[in-house]
Amino acid sequence: MFDMGGVLSEEGMMAPRLLAELGFEGTNLRQIGPLSAKAIEECLRGNLTEEQYWRIVEKERHVTIPDHTLLSKYFTPRMNGDVIEVIRELKAKGKRVVCGTNVIAPHCAIHKALHDYDIFDAVYLSYEMHAAKPDRRFYEMVAEAEKVPYGKFFFTDDTVRNVDEAKSLGMQSFVFTDAAHLRWQLMSLEEL
Repeated sequence: MFDMGGVLSEEGMMAPRLLAELGFEGTNLRQIGPLSAKAIEECLRGNLTEEQYWRIVEKERHVTIPDHTLLSKYFTPRMNGDVIEVIRELKAKGKRVVCGTNVIAPHCAIHKALHDYDIFDAVYLSYEMHAAKPDRRFYEMVAEAEKVPYGKFFFTDDTVRNVDEAKSLGMQSFVFTDAAHLRWQLMSLEEL
């Protein structure tokens, strides 16, 4: 199981550009304020829409934001060709490769339009599952759907806490740094 953002796709520094347009300081949407930070997490779980998110930002920061599609406006993912090659090699060896990703609906729509998920055998989207990594339920739902015991999973993600939670369940989990390190991890497990 592969994460998408930060592993297979590079996000293109969306948050700093968006925050600068709004006149906010910071490099991460969670820095807008505590209510907004909670709201973006709820978007990842599919419990809030982008419209609802921006209403919370407006209320918290006492501003009017005329465009409630900004989360899409600055989202320009670029696929990592080296990671795609690793996935192709795994599939050529008969391995089932799935994506398990924390994603909001507008970003998912962009990935789908670009066919970024097409390389995977299945895709598990946090906003559809109403569970987001590192919530234990996210991993449980994927394992149930795949009918695979935790010990048979290889999981890579660029977020340490997501990897740590997967490890606690018994998944072979590694923090993604780059494709060369990923390849080495898979070779050490005799998966490649």
